[in-house]
Order: sequence, then structure tokens, then C-alpha cells
Amino acid sequence: MIAISDEAGNTIEKYEYSIYGDVKIVAKENGQTREVSIIDNPYYFTGRHLDTETGLYYYRARYYSPTLGRFLQTDPIGYADGINWYVYCANNPIMFADPLGLSGEAPTQLTWNEFYEEMDPIRNTLAAKPVNESFPIWDQAFLDSEYYQGSNNNRRYELGGRTYKGSELNYYGIGMLMRREGKGLYQAEVIVTLWKEVNIPGSVLWYLAGQIPADDIYWFPSDNEFYMLRKGYYGYDGPIYEATPSTGTGWDGMDGAFY
Repeated sequence: MIAISDEAGNTIEKYEYSIYGDVKIVAKENGQTREVSIIDNPYYFTGRHLDTETGLYYYRARYYSPTLGRFLQTDPIGYADGINWYVYCANNPIMFADPLGLSGEAPTQLTWNEFYEEMDPIRNTLAAKPVNESFPIWDQAFLDSEYYQGSNNNRRYELGGRTYKGSELNYYGIGMLMRREGKGLYQAEVIVTLWKEVNIPGSVLWYLAGQIPADDIYWFPSDNEFYMLRKGYYGYDGPIYEATPSTGTGWDGMDGAFY
């Protein structure tokens, strides 16, 4: 978060940071800094919520002090990210990121060929199903489901000049599925948006049920998720479902997906 503009595109406030996240709010009128946001913006460094009373950022798993440059609670994943349970981004926030307060690591570098190889099991399963059989509606909107949860879900990957979470890469498979099922691209985007809003951990319904704080609501698919959805949609070149009565049985054989 470096600035906020109004509906006309005019800058209201700008934000400047130290390496570890101490923020300066810069007024648009005279360039002077102010103590608090005049529009009550709570989001600053790395897009995280700043508690102005304590000066701490909420990183979902724990709280972070930009003044100290460290977390205030121990790392929930223990020694998996190193021997220092309080360090932020390996003391190198320019190179690393830690959006969940769990680990600070550089993205894993992927080539498109490596990525396509990991998506091939999904592609093969879609292509193998008879064209007069559809996958059940639940599977058509599996999205960021428990099927793909695991250690790589929040891991970061560098692919084609963009940085993704593992869960975002899976939208390539969803795009292929939507194309195989004969959905239009706009229809596919609507399906995944509705699913993300109401049916997965991080949805508005989970917030209303008291399961997550407001800062953790996913709201809509991210730009990366939409990008991979479209790329998978146009990248699928197998058979297309013909609208006849369905006897589909689900995602049999899909467990080759890595991300």
C-alpha cells in the first residue's frame, strides 16, 4: 500500500516506509507527514492491518513490530523456518515476504514446462472422461478446496515474471475444467467468484460465523487467480463435454497435482 486515490483518481494520501515497515503518512496538500490517516485507512506495510494504538501489524498468525523489526510471538511452525522463532523475513524484507507470519522465504523458481508437467494429471483426467459425461457440479466449482490444501498452498512461486501462491496456481486446473465442461469464460469467472465468496475458509460466511477475523476475508478471487483461470481455460485443448445426461463420478485420479 503506497497511496490511496478517490473515485476521480486523485491521490488522497501517500505512504512511505522504512525497510521494516514504520510508516509515514504524507498529506497530498503540502507533502507534510501526519500521525493518522484522515480517511481511517488501516492497511499499510505489505497490505497488513496496523493497530494504531499499539503500532503493531497483524500478520494473521501473529503480531509484528516494525520498530523492533521482529514478531512478538513465536513462530507457529517452529523450526521449519529457522532457529530464530521471532525473526521477520530472515532479516531481509527487501528480498523476502511473509504474508501469513509463518515463514520468510524467496519464491520457488518455476519454468512453464515444469508447471505444465504438474498440471498434466488434471489435463489427462479431463480428457479421458467420455464427452457425454460431466463432472458433478461440486467438482466444477472446487476452487481453492481442501483437495489442494497442504504445505504448498501458501508457498510462493515465481513463474513467467509473476509471483503466485500455490493455491493461485491451481486456478489453471480450474480453467481447464471449466473449458472441458463447456462453460463460457464469463460463466466460469462468475462461478469461481460466487464460490469464493460463500463456500471456502476465508469467505464472508466464515466471518459471519465467527470463524475468522474481518482482515482474513478473501472476498473475491485475486488477479493471479483470474489470470491462471483464463490461462487454463484457453490452454485446454481436449474433448469438450456434450450436454447429455451426466453420470460423472468426480475427480478420480486427480491426485497428481502438486501445487
